[in-house]
Amino acid sequence: MFKNSKRKKVLFSLLALSLITASFFLQPVLVKNALLQEMKHLGFSPAKIATSETSGSRAIFSDIQLDGNGFSTIDNIVVLGGIWGVKSATVDNLVLTGEMKGWNFPDISGWELPKSGLSLGKMTALELSGGQLDLLTPEGAIRLSSKAQMNLQPDGSQKINAIIWCKQNQLGLDTRWDVAVNPDDKTWSAAVDVREGRIDFKEFGASRISGWINIDGKKKSALPLLSGQIAAGQIRIGEHTLLANANLTIDSSNDVYHIILQGEITPYKNMHLTADITGLPTAPAVQVAIESDNLTDMINFISTLQKDMQKARGGDSFLTSLLITPGNLSRIEKEVKRTRYDSLELSVTGSPYDLVGKVVARREKNGAIQRHIISLDPG
Repeated sequence: MFKNSKRKKVLFSLLALSLITASFFLQPVLVKNALLQEMKHLGFSPAKIATSETSGSRAIFSDIQLDGNGFSTIDNIVVLGGIWGVKSATVDNLVLTGEMKGWNFPDISGWELPKSGLSLGKMTALELSGGQLDLLTPEGAIRLSSKAQMNLQPDGSQKINAIIWCKQNQLGLDTRWDVAVNPDDKTWSAAVDVREGRIDFKEFGASRISGWINIDGKKKSALPLLSGQIAAGQIRIGEHTLLANANLTIDSSNDVYHIILQGEITPYKNMHLTADITGLPTAPAVQVAIESDNLTDMINFISTLQKDMQKARGGDSFLTSLLITPGNLSRIEKEVKRTRYDSLELSVTGSPYDLVGKVVARREKNGAIQRHIISLDPG
């Protein structure tokens, strides 16, 4: 009996020693495989690690290619973990390279949105000490820089605090992101603080941008839910400033976005714009009201806007259906001048390339509002 007990102890000791020895030699391979799996969860499935160095539970992986061409890379990833996987990681100098064709979602080399949604796996901590996204766009090369930190919360969610900024001639941006990710159902939400922004593209510009955006990435939604308010000191289309003191409100439900834009039309006095757009992005419906008390200003604005839109869109304009021609504008001007009015409103409704418009001349008489309506369609 004593001999059997002694043999069991020896066997258990040998087994434990074997496991320890195996884990010592296999740990670098297991940690590397676990890291590649975590990267796959983030959409980087073709990643290749050139060199690695392991010391206890700490491993350093260097010269990482996220694509097959070396356009998207990582200098180093320092990992804390073991044979059971990656516990935490620090990413140093992440460089992503992509291209935007038109103004569609960018195509990033080496990255593809996972069909199951983004996930940070089971990591308890992740730090991005430096990252950049280099995009080739219709406005030239644009570089976005970022830093981020993720920590596991008591409820099992992963909280991310990030800074994303850009300092270039055509784009200036300073934003703060608070993101929560649920690893179990792969839903996520984000609160974005737009502290400062500036856009100076060839045919579109905006200055003194600020505001907030809330994003809710529901599992069963094709598009994230959005809500937010953005203010801009000026908005430019083409060579002319369109709006001053502009405010944009956005909300959404059931994969449909709703936008309201308001502002003062410059350089005209007492001219205001309100645009209400629903049904985005698949079937937009437009309601626009432009109010003024000066007929000449309104005619000049309509004519200038048509030319700027055509120039911005390479000769094309979704205002074509409004029949904004010199002859038609002259007709409208003559009809309005035959009436007495206190205020004018240009009302436009419909969908892009299928818009209808009218000018409403209002006059108050004996406590009642009289309206004279002139269609933009001469027929």
